[in-house]
Amino acid sequence: MVTSTWQIVRQAFFPALSPVEAELSCRPSIQTLATSLENARLLVADSLTPEEESLENFRDALSKTWVQLPRIKMICESDADRQALRALRHLVQLRYAEERAVRYQANDLSRLRSRAPEAVRALSRTQ
Repeated sequence: MVTSTWQIVRQAFFPALSPVEAELSCRPSIQTLATSLENARLLVADSLTPEEESLENFRDALSKTWVQLPRIKMICESDADRQALRALRHLVQLRYAEERAVRYQANDLSRLRSRAPEAVRALSRTQ
């Protein structure tokens, strides 16, 4: 009974690493997350898509690498690499700030798309 319980706990909280995950290391993995975030930001930076589509594109661009975040954090914690953990915290904060920026950028662009043509049309009516 104890053995079965331990096997369940081990599988739930300490799953076996896939070959790719087993090769993760703290600092290079954080650099990979940073590159992924920059690429996602550039992907949607001048996007003319609606807010939800921009957010979806941003999140999709991050999903393949950022799914490893919990594992990377665990590796850095096991390495006791405080500098890397601090960088990781800042990077996570930046990720959510970038996501908010995507949302606000799409909203601002939407407002400008409606205001600018209205303002230009008003020019021809007011003379």
